[in-house]
Amino acid sequence: MREIDASTQQNAAMGEEVTAASLSLVRETQRMEETVSRFTLREIFDRVPPTTKPAAASASRVAVFAPEAVDSVA
Repeated sequence: MREIDASTQQNAAMGEEVTAASLSLVRETQRMEETVSRFTLREIFDRVPPTTKPAAASASRVAVFAPEAVDSVA
């Protein structure tokens, strides 16, 4: 019985650690998203001479971080 209790307490502690680490990652991801959102590729590529622009500069698709997805985790 003591072994089961010890295992249960250990599992609960590990679960709390995983939850804390996950929340920390969510907060850090949100901070990074806020920082990165200040930059736009168009501003950067508009300064590059047309002959040296990479093919990706003409692509209209941009990966977007969805903060609402993060909110559902927390």
